[in-house]
Amino acid sequence: MGARSRRTQGFTLLELMIAIAIFAVVGVLSGQMLNNIIRQQEIIEDRGQRLSDLQRGMNILQRDIAQLTNRAIRDEFGDPRPAVIIDDELPLEFTRQGWRNPLGQTRSELQRVAYELREDKLYRYYWTVLDRAQDTEPLEQVLMEGVLDAEFSGLDGNGDQWPQPGWNPADPAQRLAAISVRLDIETYGEITRLWEVPDILAVDAAAGGGANGAANDADDDGDNRDDEDNLDDDDS
Repeated sequence: MGARSRRTQGFTLLELMIAIAIFAVVGVLSGQMLNNIIRQQEIIEDRGQRLSDLQRGMNILQRDIAQLTNRAIRDEFGDPRPAVIIDDELPLEFTRQGWRNPLGQTRSELQRVAYELREDKLYRYYWTVLDRAQDTEPLEQVLMEGVLDAEFSGLDGNGDQWPQPGWNPADPAQRLAAISVRLDIETYGEITRLWEVPDILAVDAAAGGGANGAANDADDDGDNRDDEDNLDDDDS
């Protein structure tokens, strides 16, 4: 009689409630752990993308500066603009060489580029011609986002700010030797890079434009032709 009673005995209501409560707690904890893992994965992917964008932007900056060349231009009003300009209007503007031409179009392999910080974004501008017409407009690319501050400066061979007042372009020590870039990135803080200007250059252009930066009157072949090459093809 006793054995039959034990065989037919089931769980009590209290035991069921305890078991349900345990499963509920385990389910809640598992859900929280899963949400945390998903959030961490999203944070890692977001930071990885930001780091990739930062590296890409710095590579483009480095590539442009490494191919800087001494070619002055004329702006849309026909006024001469020096090969390199570091001022407040566009913090950094210069002429670079090595503009790829995979389609073999009739145009110059020199390119005018500029950088500007606007609304926490670092923009890269480039023009499809060197000597501009009145209707010439630059193309733009968002190079980096989350940039709180950007500062560009030139250094001469003595390590001083370039150009110095009364500088002598005939003195190699007073010519532009390097460009310093300081960026305040929202995620990574302050980043400073110093890139040397190619040794073959004798950049005689004064910052801000002037007589020393008179544009070359001889246009490069195809300077007045439009070009629709994508910026991503603009590798050296």
